[in-house]
Amino acid sequence: MNRFRGFGVSLALSGTVLTIVTYLLLGLVPLVALWIAFTILGLSMFLTPEEALVKADLLAVIEDFLSNLSALFEAFGASSHAAYVCYDGGVYVFVSEEPLSTFPDSPPKSLVTAIGSSRVFVLRSPLSSIVGGLEGEFSSSSYHVIVELLEVADGVECSEQGDTLSCLVRKPYISSPGRLERTVGSIYGMCLASIASKAYGRPVTLVREEASKRGRLIVLRRM
Repeated sequence: MNRFRGFGVSLALSGTVLTIVTYLLLGLVPLVALWIAFTILGLSMFLTPEEALVKADLLAVIEDFLSNLSALFEAFGASSHAAYVCYDGGVYVFVSEEPLSTFPDSPPKSLVTAIGSSRVFVLRSPLSSIVGGLEGEFSSSSYHVIVELLEVADGVECSEQGDTLSCLVRKPYISSPGRLERTVGSIYGMCLASIASKAYGRPVTLVREEASKRGRLIVLRRM
């Protein structure tokens, strides 16, 4: 591990510890958002590879980190609903306790913001950069990203009924922490919701995920 990535690890760990300590001592104050930003920055530095990494392993690291963030969201009381919104600069995830019906015209600059009477956490989707360059319809884009580009499943089958999108990910290679599914979604849920928000140009909510012998079923809804 080089110095740059080593500093990233230190920054991520420090940011996580400071986030927890600040919240326990002072509650949800602006400093908490700052420490979370440090944590995300440190993770980004650590994930900058010295050499090529196995894609599934890299995504598993991201899932583990997001699972820790999900624990923080639950502690802050904003963890029940996730909506994915595409802006010109990328896809953002809005995590809130109550369902949201409106979204800002541009992505908020703060990690914590208020929309109506709801306190909302706003994160840039881990798949934002990949999704930003996609062209084409939802089903083919989903197969391209999950199967051909990331190589984390054997297949993806998508169907639509009104505004509901049902996607079956066949033979997913990465397991997902249950805590993560209850907030921003698994790496498959995040990927599909991010692609859908770009493909349809509308906010997309993650309705549910469930695993079965056939694969992982992910249900989304266009808003």
